[in-house]
Amino acid sequence: MSTLIEFYSGKGPDSGGRYLDEILAWDDEELEDVHDYIQWLFPTTIASNYHRNAPVLTDEEVATFRNDVRLKDTVRAAFGRFLRFLGLAIATDGCVIDAVGLEDRRVEIWVYENHNWLRVSRILGSLQTLGLETEAQAIFQWLEAAYKQGKIGSGDGNSRTEAAISFAQWKKYAQQ
Repeated sequence: MSTLIEFYSGKGPDSGGRYLDEILAWDDEELEDVHDYIQWLFPTTIASNYHRNAPVLTDEEVATFRNDVRLKDTVRAAFGRFLRFLGLAIATDGCVIDAVGLEDRRVEIWVYENHNWLRVSRILGSLQTLGLETEAQAIFQWLEAAYKQGKIGSGDGNSRTEAAISFAQWKKYAQQ
């Protein structure tokens, strides 16, 4: 079993010695301040430019995630926790919606260019690659609507480039 699958199964730590449940229990401040966990929560097929020890999905791992309901449910739990960090929530119909804390999070996360835009780009690519296209579409629809409504900025050039690369990687698996 790969290190990433062990991490996502709760049987092994990430490169920092932390277990998934531990990370998901962090408060928003810790999620903001620590920068080397996001690649473990939302792995992609692209090596991280920021953390050498971050996992890079193999074709075998992608297939495992796409075919294992428990792993997908765990990715959904990580997605839900990160949405709360962003000031968002998942409605009962599966749509991503504003949460009570959005206004407080808006200034720190959504109005100016910062690393959280890169995190969102990574999440989009990871969800799609791992077979959670519905969730990826839900956050993308929220982003599009929130931008049009002036709730959020547009990120920065690096974020948009990373999102495009993530989408291209996802297409490889979506066609299989």
